[in-house]
Amino acid sequence: MVLSVASNVPRRYMEDFGASMTLSALASYTGSLSRAGWGIGSGGNELQNKYFDLFVQALTTCRDVTDIVCAFTAFVDAYGLTPEQRSCIEEYTQVDRSGTSRECFVLALGVLSDQDVANLLCGLVSSGATVEIRRNAVMALGQFCERAQGNGSQSCAQERAAVEALSQGLNDHTVDNRGDVGSWVRKESLRSLARIFESNPEAFARLCLGGNDVSMRLLGQIVSAATEKIDKLRAEAGRVLEIILFAQHLKCSEAGSNDDDAAVDPHIGDCLMQLRRLVSNSPAHSSPAGDGNQDIGAFSWADPEAAFARIVHALSIDDKRLRQPLFEGFVLTGSVEPL
Repeated sequence: MVLSVASNVPRRYMEDFGASMTLSALASYTGSLSRAGWGIGSGGNELQNKYFDLFVQALTTCRDVTDIVCAFTAFVDAYGLTPEQRSCIEEYTQVDRSGTSRECFVLALGVLSDQDVANLLCGLVSSGATVEIRRNAVMALGQFCERAQGNGSQSCAQERAAVEALSQGLNDHTVDNRGDVGSWVRKESLRSLARIFESNPEAFARLCLGGNDVSMRLLGQIVSAATEKIDKLRAEAGRVLEIILFAQHLKCSEAGSNDDDAAVDPHIGDCLMQLRRLVSNSPAHSSPAGDGNQDIGAFSWADPEAAFARIVHALSIDDKRLRQPLFEGFVLTGSVEPL
């Protein structure tokens, strides 16, 4: 009875005006079954095929598919996909169709684990036909890398390609009649970078080994994003910066280093140490009371006055790859004059 709910829903309910609501509810129900471990069989099983077809219909019909993709992730983890089903998801991202279905299937690509999917997502981040496709590609890429890291299938080259693609996403400043729609891509790029660096504490150190320019350019972009006018975007940038500075295993100096920390180029290490001092949660400051210390635990990157006052000091770091994007960021936000 529990497993036959989807099959017993009248078809008209999945095709009429309220189809989106019905399909979304059924997808959520299937996700719950998947998380509970109900035995519906593995990929290729008749019942598994029915539930997969339900997800395809939901991704084709519904506009907001974030929760549907979460349910689909649980479904794939529990019951897997056949090669034909994987090809089906990829194919739907390549076909121009009416509505928003193509971009919805792009978001679902993050559930898959094939190398060609990673390459496809990296390409869509920079050359997606619409800003919605680029945003969803960025989101899917973050999920893909997090899952690949979790199951041990993530290679250094794959991780590096993903970070470089997300770096391109940080440069998306597309504007249309809806405003700064490129900010959708920039914000999700920061969130995906956070997922990558949180899932692999050695990711930034491995990026440094591939060449100073890539790591320092990315660091400059993140610091620049910390000057954004949009509070939520600036908060995401601050979060990524703190993950790199305080959660990554980086040996910037002998003092305070752990055995698990990875040594980085001395110049990069010096820049990171200076940034650590600038954004540390507990540096020594002169307080109005004159006791030499001030509690700044309540500091928030979403507070523009506090964030700008903190990050502006990074202009003193001796590396043009940090200073230049940071200065440009202040100019773009109109904050350069009062500083």
